Amino acid sequence: AAAAVVAEGIGSFPNNCLNPALPQTLDFLAHVLDEVVDLFAPCRRVHLGCDEVPRGAFVASPACRRLAQREGYLSAAGPGGIDETALVAHLMAPLQAQLLARGVEVMGWEEAAYGYVT
Repeated sequence: AAAAVVAEGIGSFPNNCLNPALPQTLDFLAHVLDEVVDLFAPCRRVHLGCDEVPRGAFVASPACRRLAQREGYLSAAGPGGIDETALVAHLMAPLQAQLLARGVEVMGWEEAAYGYVT
């Protein structure tokens, strides 16, 4: 049997990243962000975090592998040949657009701005 892949993030929490390749992830986050903006109206800024994604977090996901192949998110330097930065951006871009459409500025940690995966 193949060994399980565990991506350990900050604080030693294993596999604690949202999967950017699952439509349910985007749907959930879009709903949460709408609620946050409504709850804290007038909301001018929302911090999306997007930092401390452990390297290799998406390698074991068949959905991420399919998305990377379909969209060309491939990199010889990335774990499993996947450009993890592109996967994170794939999830963050529509959320940023959603917030900007509501007049809300998007904030994130430096890693998010530069697309780093740690």
